[in-house]
Amino acid sequence: MLKKIKCALHRQYYAFVKVYPCLSRNLLSMLSRSVPPLVEKIIDSYFRLFDETAFFFRIVLASKITKKAIKIPTLEDNIASFTTVEFDFEHD
Repeated sequence: MLKKIKCALHRQYYAFVKVYPCLSRNLLSMLSRSVPPLVEKIIDSYFRLFDETAFFFRIVLASKITKKAIKIPTLEDNIASFTTVEFDFEHD
């Protein structure tokens, strides 16, 4: 989650960011299916699990934010997955 801080320090803007540490589990551990190791590695590289109740806050320079995360709920309470997306600064 990103909360914009409206004041600027030395003409630079900062964001107040909620940081969720990743769990050591993977997305496929929640499913009752088995997949080839290569497929598992690819899926794990795109999706991470986190506990929505375990987080801390960090203040970061807004110009350093280059990715956004998309939250994907799971069947377990308080456990969600996320995947990152690169910002696209190009406009048509």
